[in-house]
Amino acid sequence: MKKNLLFISFLFFGIVNGQEPEIPNAGFETWETVTIFESPKGWMTTVDMSWLFKGTATRSEDSKVGDYALMLETLPIAGFDEIMPGIAIYGEFPDDEYDDEYDDEYDDEYDDEGFDIIGMPWDKKVDKFHFTAKYDIKEKDTAYVWILLFSENEEIGSVLDFIVGSADSWTDIELDIEYEVDGIPEPDAMAIIISSSSLYDSEDGEYPAPGSWILADNIHFSYEGSVIDLPNGDFSEWDEYSREDPE
Repeated sequence: MKKNLLFISFLFFGIVNGQEPEIPNAGFETWETVTIFESPKGWMTTVDMSWLFKGTATRSEDSKVGDYALMLETLPIAGFDEIMPGIAIYGEFPDDEYDDEYDDEYDDEYDDEGFDIIGMPWDKKVDKFHFTAKYDIKEKDTAYVWILLFSENEEIGSVLDFIVGSADSWTDIELDIEYEVDGIPEPDAMAIIISSSSLYDSEDGEYPAPGSWILADNIHFSYEGSVIDLPNGDFSEWDEYSREDPE
């Protein structure tokens, strides 16, 4: 308080003596662009959902392929008694253009899982899912990767892989996609969910655990050994969200 009073006294003394203090950029002529957050193109992350979750999904120069990888990290949320995993979803959220019957049917099936998503357009046969990762998942916590494949709004195939422990070097992971129909069909939509932690609080408060993280890169599919690339599966393209502030 004494410092504030001293400053105000100095300012008043300068004004009454005809010495108006110079305030840099008082005319708001100079502005700077401030980055709020970045998000990989084609993906929706926790940071897209709310700026409160800033830091849970970030761009990393520690990459397996290309220039960047995606870092997902579980962090406490400042000002809230909450812990948020880093989550990335390759897919879209339903909106009003979808009929109520489809929304109700989808909600009934997936609300218990904590997601309300639809897949991106897709028309390729796939039998395996691949990605490369580094990770450090805290004790009793678990990261996971969940892939969903659809045909005419019905889920026809999926794979869910839980990741525990740690890997300090890039580790290639290959998952077999399980179909609920005979043969290997051509899905018309798909979704991918990656999380650095379990989504639900445990009774003893041990997960999601702050500090759990997974670094993901080189995401793609294959069919009978042939690679099928996913657009921006190497996290090379990012959108930057910014604001302008007066310097």
